[in-house]
Amino acid sequence: HPTLPRSEINRHDPLAIYRDAGIDKEQEKKIRQLAKEFEDGQRVRLALMANLLKDMRNLQMQPDPNEKTALAKQDEINKVQAEMGTERTKLVLKIRNILDFEQKQRLIENMRHSSQTTK
Repeated sequence: HPTLPRSEINRHDPLAIYRDAGIDKEQEKKIRQLAKEFEDGQRVRLALMANLLKDMRNLQMQPDPNEKTALAKQDEINKVQAEMGTERTKLVLKIRNILDFEQKQRLIENMRHSSQTTK
C-alpha cells in the first residue's frame, strides 16, 4: 500500500493508527476483541434498521399513511441510529482505555496530522 495516502491505508487496516501509536500484541488482541463485539452488535442493529426502513417505505407508498404510525416508525429509526452512534463512541472510549498515556498522546498527534493532510 505504499502508494495509497494514509487515510486509504487505514481504511483497509483500521488498527494501523493504533499500531502507529505504539500498541503491543496484547493491546492489539484486546482491541480486535472489542471491535468484533462492536461489529456483531452493529450487524444486529443494521438488520433491524433495514426492516424499519422497509416498513417506512411501505408506509410512504400508501396514498394516505397514518400519521401516528409513520411518526412512530420514524422514532424507532431515530432510536436505532442513535444507538449505533452511541455504541461507536463507547468502542472508541474502550479502545482509548487500553492505551497508556504516551500512546494516547501519539494517537492524537497522528490523528491531527492525518486530518491536516487530508484537508
